[in-house]
Amino acid sequence: MYNQVKSAFITLTRLPLIKTKDDEFNLSGSLWAFPIVGLVLGGILSAVAYGFISLQMDSLIGSALLVLLMILLTGALHEDGLADCADALGASTPERRLEIMRDSQIGAYGTLALIFSFAIRVYTLSLFWDTNLIYYALIICLMASRGAIVFVPWFSQPARDNGLAAEFKNIKLYQLVTGQILVVVIGYLLIGNAIIYLLVAAVFVGFLSAKYATAKLGGFTGDVLGATEQLAQITGLLILHLLF
Repeated sequence: MYNQVKSAFITLTRLPLIKTKDDEFNLSGSLWAFPIVGLVLGGILSAVAYGFISLQMDSLIGSALLVLLMILLTGALHEDGLADCADALGASTPERRLEIMRDSQIGAYGTLALIFSFAIRVYTLSLFWDTNLIYYALIICLMASRGAIVFVPWFSQPARDNGLAAEFKNIKLYQLVTGQILVVVIGYLLIGNAIIYLLVAAVFVGFLSAKYATAKLGGFTGDVLGATEQLAQITGLLILHLLF
């Protein structure tokens, strides 16, 4: 179990001092721990946010720095997936879409998707700046968005037999359920029954991502997983804005 948690952190973050031996790395068994990664990242960002607020930093500047730190902590892994998926929208065949997603270059769609993702997260966080909701949002939305990733392989199959997505083939029910229980328990402690809305949204985003990937790509890829995290995170922040 410990190696599974470490494998999740190695995959989803760039946090230092988290290492494992090659024969102990277990990505396929680490899916249940994805929300734990979100919990730790949210805790780090909440501590930084507390420092910014204590220094009376402007809400927009502080929120922008928080999102930037979020990107640095994850190595822009999810942003890269979002950009690649957005660029693939312009292609007409699954083969061409997969080819575009392998390309390291970023196009107009990808650029616009990144601008939207950064802007909406910064502005939404700035609205929570003077309340405890800024801390709750960072923790819960990062947990739920990483939990949403797990629904993609549940509703779909990998588009390729190799690569990151192939590690998530045929996931077990306990991996799905355990991760969501973590989200519900922590979420209920922080925002009460409102966590149900975020959980439903995460399932919905994961389901739509899986169905889109199946229809347009023949299955999901690592980029689809990254894009799912971004969409679920944004959806969660917007839901909290509407609720509170």
